[in-house]
Amino acid sequence: MIPPLLVAKSMEFFEPANRASPPYAVWLGVTLFGSAAISFASAAKREAPFRRLDRFLGIFCALAGALTIYVYALGGPARPNLSDSLSLGILLSAIVPSAVLEYWVLRHNFLGIGSQKNLVYAVSGAFLALLYLGLVRRISGWLEPVLPPEATSSILLFTLVVLFEPLERNIGRALQRTFKRGLDKMQRLLGELQERARQGDLARFIEFVETRVQDEFGLSVARLSVPEDSTIEPLRSPGGLGHVARIRLIRNGELIGVLEAASTGSVLTGEVTAALDFLGEQLPGLIDLCRLIQEKIELERTLAERERLAMLGQMAASVSHNLRNPLSSMKTILQVQLENRDLSESARKDLMLVLSELDRLSMKLTQLLRYSKPPVHVAGVDESVPGGAAIDGVVNLLRRDAEQRGVTIEVSRPAEETSVKGSEEALSDIFMNLIVNAVESQSRGGCVQIEAVRKNGCLIVEICDAGPGISLEERSRIFQPFFTTKASGTGLGLAIVTRRLSEIGGTLDCESPLQDGRGTKFTVTLPLARS
Repeated sequence: MIPPLLVAKSMEFFEPANRASPPYAVWLGVTLFGSAAISFASAAKREAPFRRLDRFLGIFCALAGALTIYVYALGGPARPNLSDSLSLGILLSAIVPSAVLEYWVLRHNFLGIGSQKNLVYAVSGAFLALLYLGLVRRISGWLEPVLPPEATSSILLFTLVVLFEPLERNIGRALQRTFKRGLDKMQRLLGELQERARQGDLARFIEFVETRVQDEFGLSVARLSVPEDSTIEPLRSPGGLGHVARIRLIRNGELIGVLEAASTGSVLTGEVTAALDFLGEQLPGLIDLCRLIQEKIELERTLAERERLAMLGQMAASVSHNLRNPLSSMKTILQVQLENRDLSESARKDLMLVLSELDRLSMKLTQLLRYSKPPVHVAGVDESVPGGAAIDGVVNLLRRDAEQRGVTIEVSRPAEETSVKGSEEALSDIFMNLIVNAVESQSRGGCVQIEAVRKNGCLIVEICDAGPGISLEERSRIFQPFFTTKASGTGLGLAIVTRRLSEIGGTLDCESPLQDGRGTKFTVTLPLARS
């Protein structure tokens, strides 16, 4: 699109004495037709608001090109007065696309410079001033038979002095309104940021700051780094055509982060830079507020969790006291009965079934007690245990039960023993619950694959099964206490695993399904013990 100012200035070439006028008019007309074609082609690919702008500019360029060739290249109408009127109309018509572009820039942030209103006003004022100078030149030519051109120019330029005082007054009011709007905008933005900081989630707060700053100031991208990460490259404007501002966040003389902002194709004005600097002075306090509230929320959650576990521990202790003794007596009686050689085979099978159910009930009570019992100290700080031996010990205990279910267990681990942080009890709880879940999730003929590798200062243990898998909805809840998909489960197995891993600084990841909608893989990461 040819700038209207270029059209206006090009009219200076269209003088009767200028021999280059017809060729130049043809070149300008052809260029305007080309601009019209580009605008129409762009309109077919743009969304509705900008499609109307492209069509308008295309129509204007086509009309301006036709009139330019008609008036200056083909000689124009036979009447000289009409030709002069058309020439003046072409000159003044440059105001129309300029006004339309200014409206779209301010209303729809066209070309990404809508937020820089002062720049738009300054360019528009400069264009009108040049247009007025061109008008003065033409009027001086018309009145040359009556007044000297110098006198006409002086009179027309002197009339602007009369307009300076009301113009200055109106500009002052406009600047005051602009300043008040900018101040109100900053107050609203700070209010929104403070409200979000009170939610106590620093990660979400940083994301919200980046989004709001980008939208509020018409930026292409904004980034808030808390703390400053020296490994990340400084922010750059897309394409390298814009401007980048970097505001350091200082608290008590200490650098706590950096706010970076970049524009596309336009320079950040002084008012935007000043607003970003002011925002950079307020952000450290908001970040501290967000962190304090986040710590308070986490502390309240920890206290609530401990209270809940204390109540659960009291209940578990009471249940265990009232049930363990009867269960032990029942188990002893059954074992004595099983030693009777005169017992029939069917009765022996029934007694074995009852005995296995008693063992399972005892194991559930043990799980409940282990989950509800808070750790006396953080396991793994001053303890270590051979990771491979812990896996082998659990597999040896569960292999017989797995074979009775028709499930095989395959173990692959390094030949060299690897010591990891934690206690033998903690690792036993971790592997016992994960392997039991893998065995119980499969039908006869299934296989549980356990692979342990040493990597990046950790022992990584993968436990895979070929069971039905876990849905996305269930994966978000399987680590919650008392959530289970088993008819006879307690929902404490995975909760115990995550508890023990948090005590020793390990992590647990779940991937499901693995293939054809089936299979689950739990990945346990255990930190190695200090040598």
